[in-house]
Amino acid sequence: MLGLFDDFPASTGVNTRIVQLAKHMGNLGIEVHLLVPRRKPQENSPYYMKEYNAVLHEIKAFFPGGRIYPASLKDQLMGFLRLQRHEKFDVVHTHLYWAGILGLALRYMSGVSVVFDPQDWFFSYAYGISFVGDNLEAFCAGHSDVTLVLGERLRQLLILRGLDAKKVHVIPNGVEEDFIKTPARFDEIASLREKLGIDETTRIVIHIGSILYLQGIDLVIRAIAKLKKSLGVRLIIVGDGPERPRLQDLSHKLRTSNDVIFTGWVSRDMLRVLLDMADIGVVAKRHLNPYTDWMYPLKILDYFARGKAVLATNLSGTADVVRDGVNGILVAPDDEEAMCKGLAMLLSDQSACAKMGEKGKKLVMNKYRWKKIATDLKAIYESIRKK
Repeated sequence: MLGLFDDFPASTGVNTRIVQLAKHMGNLGIEVHLLVPRRKPQENSPYYMKEYNAVLHEIKAFFPGGRIYPASLKDQLMGFLRLQRHEKFDVVHTHLYWAGILGLALRYMSGVSVVFDPQDWFFSYAYGISFVGDNLEAFCAGHSDVTLVLGERLRQLLILRGLDAKKVHVIPNGVEEDFIKTPARFDEIASLREKLGIDETTRIVIHIGSILYLQGIDLVIRAIAKLKKSLGVRLIIVGDGPERPRLQDLSHKLRTSNDVIFTGWVSRDMLRVLLDMADIGVVAKRHLNPYTDWMYPLKILDYFARGKAVLATNLSGTADVVRDGVNGILVAPDDEEAMCKGLAMLLSDQSACAKMGEKGKKLVMNKYRWKKIATDLKAIYESIRKK
């Protein structure tokens, strides 16, 4: 698998997907090698990481962030070609478009099968290089043996854009099985409530993820300001990012500083406790352009894994998973009033909320476990492997 970032194994959405797929593919008997771009590769590379069931190969990258860029492409390609001759990979699974280009170059030089995994497809739109990214991703998708997407709606769009339907497969993100099945202890929840100053009667809304303008968290804070008196609700924001100071200022101005709690990033064990303590998970993503709409928030699956109803904005990526009135409520993006009404509806009907959470958890168990996803991916590998 090619395309890890140099902050590996940080738990970004991209690296989470790569690591979980590698770990579970290894459990299925596949020998997995991960290529990690670094400014200063370790001298002991390659080395085996037992926790990921994979051999790590560090390759040199010259640009900030350690990602694969044109200036270092030649050196990386030569190193990768030598590695291919030594290891004789059956399939190269590339993540994001620069890794996709490197994988295609290797395909034409060695004949190895290539899987292109652009994650949310137009990933580059979030970074302001839409034209370049769109064309690179389209090129990689058109020339790889298989392209993977996170949801069926995006698959249908790419087919309409001319990709061969037989070469576009849905391989979604997932959740670890123990995160789904292992409940937080009562004393853990009670202790955390006491620490955060939240009594048993207070309803809790939770948001997980990077604190970015795209995430629309300010709309949630404004909704909490309107609902706190009538419904007795608190908001817990798990994560960090450049928008955090602005949101803290907004919370202060709205006099919700005691009602909005910023935890920063937490461990998966702590996240399990926070989710079990919460009543509703929220996804307030904004509509910035048609392409960021396809981004597929991992947080939805975490909410469902812990049996929480989800309030989400009605965008293509979220609507692939959240079914309005079934496992959550979909509201219009960038609409403060819709966000407020949606939260009020869920917070005032605990029975409906619980039923939606149960259906969400059942969906995750049936479709979004990493073990099942890896099994599906193995079948794709076997179908394209050059004999």
